[in-house]
Amino acid sequence: MPILLAGSLADTVKARQMKSDGSCVRLRDPNQRPFSVQDFLIQVAEGKADISDIPKPQPAPEPKPRPKRPARQAAAAAD
Repeated sequence: MPILLAGSLADTVKARQMKSDGSCVRLRDPNQRPFSVQDFLIQVAEGKADISDIPKPQPAPEPKPRPKRPARQAAAAAD
């Protein structure tokens, strides 16, 4: 099972990330060699690859800070 999970997390060929508006963007790093978990698992079944051939995952980018909202004003003082 670890080989399947590790391979799936390292897959960069079909990987996508869903944005907050529901749209998806492809996760491709032009500096990184593409890795397909489907091709990798076929190679494992043929005895041509093992878990050491899975690339190390890249750290996720830091999320952008959300803009601060103005502080809520206290309810009307004494009515």
